[in-house]
Parts: sequence; C-alpha cells; structure tokens
Amino acid sequence: IEEVLKYACLENELDSIISCGNEPRSFFEIPDLIPDGTDLVVFDNLGIFSVEDEKNLRLQLDLLSHGLNLKGSTNLMIADEAGNSKVTDIAMYTTYGTIRLIRRDNPYTSKKERVMDIVKMRNTKIPSEYYHYDIAKNGLDICLPVSSGGTA
Repeated sequence: IEEVLKYACLENELDSIISCGNEPRSFFEIPDLIPDGTDLVVFDNLGIFSVEDEKNLRLQLDLLSHGLNLKGSTNLMIADEAGNSKVTDIAMYTTYGTIRLIRRDNPYTSKKERVMDIVKMRNTKIPSEYYHYDIAKNGLDICLPVSSGGTA
C-alpha cells in the first residue's frame, strides 16, 4: 500500500510573513498557514535569518515549533552551515531532535563520504557513532555506524 503524504508549499506566503516591506514579522503566524491534515512541514532554511535579538529569536522558534506540533504534522527545520551559526545553535535548543549531515574526506580511503551525526533526540538513547548514508533515488540509504577506525 502506497502512502501519500499531504504537504503544503507556502513559499510566497512565507515571504510575505517573514518580511513585509522592511518590517520583519513573527514566525508564530506560519502555523496558521498550514492546512489541517498536513503530514509533513519542511522549513528550509533557518540559516537565512539574522540574529539581532537572541532571546526574541529563541521565543519565535519556540512558538513556531509549538504551533507546528499542535498541527500534528512531522516538522523538519533545515539549517545549513553556510547560514548564520547563531540561528542554528538557537534552533538546536528548540527542536526535539537534531541530525547533522556531513560530507567529509575519509583519511583512510582518501575518498569523500557522507556521514550522519545524531546530535540530539529527546527521550531516545542515541549512538555516539556516525552513520554512513547515501542519497538514492528514493531518499536516504542509511548504513551501519562508522567505527572509530573510519570504516563501516
């Protein structure tokens, strides 16, 4: 049985919420734009926001996260490393879980590899090892944990 996820693309609506003229507006308005019954909300990219007031940003992200959780959807907030690291650090406190996807050089094979670091997952025992992953046609293929020796 194939499951169909209901999702919403709100790019234009988010542009008007996040910046209305030159006045930044609040994240707490975003959950109201998500249609009821939406299974998945992807918020890409938190790294584009500036941090003028860290306490206010933390409150805004808490309100956004809480509002999305009330919708009953699975929520994925993406923050890339090219963006503002302060935003990423603040967002890590707000989220239920944090997974860092890393592309690095393997010193043992001299090849590039993709590894996943599960930084935080509340109420769950998480491994301290990295996991190899590949980007495949149907999503991410996650492999065995990477041992301290650098191989799976």
